Amino acid sequence: FGEINEYTSRNVVNSLLIFNGENGQMPIVMYINSPGGVLYSMWSILDMMGTVTAPIFTIGLGSVMSAAVPILAAGSPGWRFISSHTRLMVHNVHGGTDGSPDNVKRDAAELEYQEKEYIEALARYTKKPIKKVTEDIQKTNYMSPEQAVEYGIADHIRIVMPSDIHSAAYVDLNQPLTTPQSAKKEKKNAPKDTSTKWSK
Repeated sequence: FGEINEYTSRNVVNSLLIFNGENGQMPIVMYINSPGGVLYSMWSILDMMGTVTAPIFTIGLGSVMSAAVPILAAGSPGWRFISSHTRLMVHNVHGGTDGSPDNVKRDAAELEYQEKEYIEALARYTKKPIKKVTEDIQKTNYMSPEQAVEYGIADHIRIVMPSDIHSAAYVDLNQPLTTPQSAKKEKKNAPKDTSTKWSK
């Protein structure tokens, strides 16, 4: 929860290491509510998410903006959730610079590099073409939960409680979550198909 920065990324990375060390197969649950933040801090979280052996359930709540979007999308395929009133937003990479002309050029080159990396990461997690993602982030784009699922950022519109996940004897990432409690919730709270199609 909160801005993605050096402090919060350190806490997330440490938590991932601790939970993975306790049981490398027990799912790790990440609740995400963030306006975004520093790209370098985002990368530290994404790199650790890609390193741990445990499956990672990501759950978006409230707002998932900017640098927080790839973190939601980086959850284990099929296990990325979003609540029904969450708003998402993607946009191009922002940054400011000053100093000598040479420093301005170097900072501009770094900004271009970070945007390229951001686009490639989002394309990889969503399985969207790089050209498509590049076009979509050139302006500020807000998304509904339905649009986020359609885009490939999330898989399900629902909230999952840790008890739903850890009550299962094991987790098969190729099968839907079907613990008794979660199955009852999903049936009751299944959203109607009112998706607004993302622009092609």
